[in-house]
Amino acid sequence: MTTYDISGNTVSISTEMENERYLLSATDEYIKSAGEVFDDWYLAKGSCYAVVEDADNLYNGSIEPLLNKSIDILNAQGVYSLDEQSFYDKYVVTSRTTVHTFEVIHAMNKETEAVDLRKEEEEMYRQARKAGRGRVVGGGFGVGGAIKGMAQAGMMNAASGMAHSAVNLVGNIGSGIAASSDKAAIFNKYREPLKTALIQDLCDIRNAIRIALQKEAGIVCKYVTVSESDKAKAIWNNYRLGRIPAERKKEQIIDALTLNPYSIEIYDSIWEDYGDENGELRKMATYFGVPLEQQIAEIAEQYGNDLFTKNCSLYEESFDKKTATVQIENQIKATLDGLVQYCKRQTISEDNISKIAQCKQLLEEIDIEVRTVKGVTYDTRELAENVRKDFATFYRALQGKDIFEKETYEYLKSADYITEEFKGIFESVFGTEYGLRTPEKIYENFDFIVRQSLTDEIIKGGWIDIPDHIGSFSSKETMISSVTGTLPEELILALFDRSSKGKSGILLTNRFLRIYAKGLLLGENLAYPIEQIEKIECQENDTYVISIQEQGPVTFSMKRTDLTVDEQLAFSDMLNELIRIVKNLSTENRLQLFRIYKHTKICRCGMLLLADEKICPSCKCMIKDNGEFVETQICPKCNNYVQIGKKFCSICGYQLDGNEDSSNISEVEEVKSDANEKDVSENLGETVKEFVCPKCHSIVKAGKKFCSKCGTKIQ
Repeated sequence: MTTYDISGNTVSISTEMENERYLLSATDEYIKSAGEVFDDWYLAKGSCYAVVEDADNLYNGSIEPLLNKSIDILNAQGVYSLDEQSFYDKYVVTSRTTVHTFEVIHAMNKETEAVDLRKEEEEMYRQARKAGRGRVVGGGFGVGGAIKGMAQAGMMNAASGMAHSAVNLVGNIGSGIAASSDKAAIFNKYREPLKTALIQDLCDIRNAIRIALQKEAGIVCKYVTVSESDKAKAIWNNYRLGRIPAERKKEQIIDALTLNPYSIEIYDSIWEDYGDENGELRKMATYFGVPLEQQIAEIAEQYGNDLFTKNCSLYEESFDKKTATVQIENQIKATLDGLVQYCKRQTISEDNISKIAQCKQLLEEIDIEVRTVKGVTYDTRELAENVRKDFATFYRALQGKDIFEKETYEYLKSADYITEEFKGIFESVFGTEYGLRTPEKIYENFDFIVRQSLTDEIIKGGWIDIPDHIGSFSSKETMISSVTGTLPEELILALFDRSSKGKSGILLTNRFLRIYAKGLLLGENLAYPIEQIEKIECQENDTYVISIQEQGPVTFSMKRTDLTVDEQLAFSDMLNELIRIVKNLSTENRLQLFRIYKHTKICRCGMLLLADEKICPSCKCMIKDNGEFVETQICPKCNNYVQIGKKFCSICGYQLDGNEDSSNISEVEEVKSDANEKDVSENLGETVKEFVCPKCHSIVKAGKKFCSKCGTKIQ
């Protein structure tokens, strides 16, 4: 006899119950494996005829291993007077009234024959009937003799509590399944009933072992009777419904466990209400084959999931989970503490709750994230925070300063920094910012940022273009310029395709972030000034939001469904970094980027000149075909610039050499970007005026209503 201490109460397991448990554990695997083999066998047959024809092989092949095990069990108890055939004849046949497998086969065969008859396929009907009848009555068991099967009468019904569970499903199978006009439907309909019947036949053999052990060896196997099972269930029902007085609840639930130690519901109630500090409840459940450990694990896992969702919903709902974890660090700590305490209360391993490991991992990631500044992870959070403050001090000091002036370096170096760590990297930080603000390096900087942010696989995807660095932008340039209408002296810095050949995409220039699409019926062409863009965020899958000064947020998609969440977040961070590089340029350098990269010559005044420029926009010198720079005057008739010394205007033919003071107007003052207008020649008998376009800063001649470069209306 074995005893268990269940929540302070002793539960005794008799020798007879131990015998029963041994019998169940010794035969369970044979019954289970027969059910698994049946599925493959049935599908392989493919038709009702094949199933009926091979029913004997199914039955005999399924019971043979269990019969062999039966003799092993009896031999172990000193019973040698029985072999497989005699055991089957004496105990299996006489302990039941029917062979459930063949009962279902009969019903299937009868229904199939009815279909054949209705379809008047008489020849097939007779063949099927002949083939079926020869099999259904029971054949031979291939261990030395014929099993009488269904042909034998006078079988007894064993008083086994293990038999009652499956009988109802197959008892009236012939009348319980409506006739079908489709053989395929019949085949599908009988699969589960036939499997259940086969399992019941195997359970009948196990019951026969009980009887043989008692009669041949005097060994009693105490199974749970139907009466005991019903009584235990009634107690449990009253227990869970609160009908039992508090002082008797534990006593009653322990009695229910004693009556039926195979009930998972009873174990679960005891574990939930009284715990299992000494582990005896789980030990007893394991002995009786009750999956309490699995149940506990499932309940614990669900508890962990529920608590995590309750405390950390922001993390679960957030698209950017990395940012969300930092925001809810305290909630994650509280969740971890609650789950650890739960495991202690229930005396279970923390491994049972996967959220415990997840919380620990998230907290580690948060700690690294908080201790990391500009890619460097520091020993403590306090040190990292102070370094972060030093970076802020550096950028505040740099704001509004020209990094290329000598005084700027000394000013930045003398700022009040907190940490020695930042002072040690000051030169590197300054050098990096110096390079990022150098207009001649902007493409190089763009290339570096893109390669640092995205994987090689993404970059090689063909949808990212940086002129002369990544992709093949030159093949798309003409089409993109026509679709977007880029302004003169607007330099294209990067293109991110949303369709083939750049017909739809995100275009970044020195002046605008452009979102465009060329469509047959409906296109899109939006431009947002670089200086007004505050931030770009990826808030949902393929949903990017631009925050713009003095304007509502703008949403766009990249239509790149192959990007993961982390890759989309990295892409938005990269866009912010690229825009920051452009915004960090001085206003003059940013507006002059086009000239910096597209100029073909330099005027003697230092102005960068484009290939089609013959007159310097700054000093108004003329570039001759031989590359010589000469001074000019304005023709009083057509207002065009003409080389000083020419007798006639090369544009309109006006005679110039008769003007006494023509030599005094050889050079026109440089027009400043903040000037509205000025006189350039008042000694010619008329006033010639020029204007500066307020948008693109190009020179506009007097009398023009619109800028010839960008089309802006001139006030």
